[in-house]
Parts: sequence; structure tokens; C-alpha cells
Amino acid sequence: DDRNGNGRMDFEDEPDPSIDRFLGVSEDYVLGYFPAEAQADSYCAELFGGALCVGYHLMGIERVDSEAHMTCYNGCIDQNCTEDPEHGVELVCDDDAIEQCQIDCGSGFDRLFEVPGGFSTDISIVISNDPDEIEFPDFS
Repeated sequence: DDRNGNGRMDFEDEPDPSIDRFLGVSEDYVLGYFPAEAQADSYCAELFGGALCVGYHLMGIERVDSEAHMTCYNGCIDQNCTEDPEHGVELVCDDDAIEQCQIDCGSGFDRLFEVPGGFSTDISIVISNDPDEIEFPDFS
């Protein structure tokens, strides 16, 4: 509920606690709108797990285990980068090594995919006015 009319949800407690409030949030799905078709070989199709037609889609959230990702990524960096003798413990990595580690270990962020059942899928909604009680996806 966008009570201050700024077009976004405000989570801040200051200056006014609960400026906006959630009426209900799905922790497992988001509604996506695609204004143009995502071709099978496009970046968009790669990002969302396949070609998508124009329109609304129910997208599922694939949660990434952040700890497992960081273990994989740090191990890859340690294996593929070299110590900088001038600075002791700092590692020097070329762009190819970093890119390969990102390919091998993933981005570390949650991913979206089109739900096979589409809008006939049963979803659950969390109703809470406290954003700390809601598990939001991490796409950043």
C-alpha cells in the first residue's frame, strides 16, 4: 500500500514508521512483464532460463545458497589468481580468471525462471507489515 504516493515501497522507519505497508507478498514468486520477446539466444533468455514471449509471466525464484557460492568463488579465486609480492597477501587476478570463476560458481544472486504451470500455480502469500519478517529475493 503506497500511502505516500511516491510509486515505491518505503522500508525506512524514519521519519515516519510504517509509511507504506505490505498487503501481501509472495516469497517464492514474482510477476514479470516483458515488453518485447526474448529470443532463445538472447541475454534476457539466458538470464530467465529460456525464450519468453511478450506479456506477463509468473516467475519463480531460485534461491542461491550464499555460503556455498562464496566457498566456491573464493576457492576458485585462490586457485586461479596469484599473490602480489609487493603487497604480500593481495591476490592479482586477470579478467579471464574472474570471469571463469563467475561461470563456474554462478553470480551468487537469486535467479528467476518462468514457472511451468504459469498462472494456474498455487502460491502462498505472507501478510506482514514488518519487512524484516519477509524473505525478499536477492537480485542485486
